[in-house]
Amino acid sequence: MRVGRCRFAVLWAFCLLCGSTVASAQEGAEPGRRPGPSFWQAAGGVATINWATWAYNWYVQRWPWSKVGTQSWGENLRQGFVWDNDCFLDNQLAHPYHGSLYHNSARASGYGFWSSFPFVAAGSASWELFGENITASLNDLITTTLGGMALGEVTYRLSTLLGSSPGGGRNGLGRNLGAFALSPIA
Repeated sequence: MRVGRCRFAVLWAFCLLCGSTVASAQEGAEPGRRPGPSFWQAAGGVATINWATWAYNWYVQRWPWSKVGTQSWGENLRQGFVWDNDCFLDNQLAHPYHGSLYHNSARASGYGFWSSFPFVAAGSASWELFGENITASLNDLITTTLGGMALGEVTYRLSTLLGSSPGGGRNGLGRNLGAFALSPIA
């Protein structure tokens, strides 16, 4: 089943609109006051996640679907989104985990739960269109975005809770390693 480019354009416009409503970091903020969120840090995190995932899939795993370039990108943009038949673990575990990394990139950059949505949706859409040479999948876009927001918030809060404990030493190192394991991007 094909989803028209018009729907994709509406989704993309919505993501951009949501992202533009968040205040950018203030220069010369009051001492002790935390500056606003950093768009470039969050966007850079999303781009890094996609690049690292693609590089692992292409250079280490040598998956044929990760051989991408301008021809596959153009074909994916022309074809639009379809409904795929990935296995349950891919759709309900791997995709939400990937989305949680996008979410944690935005959260660690100062964005709130809902204002992280555009980064998760844009990261998922860019992966579907540019990270693989197979037709973009609507159900992957949905599960990566919505599942990523849910799983990402849980891992972000747990890693923040673990990483913010007072004290140092061996106990502090263990807690920081646990926080890193839960949310490596944050």
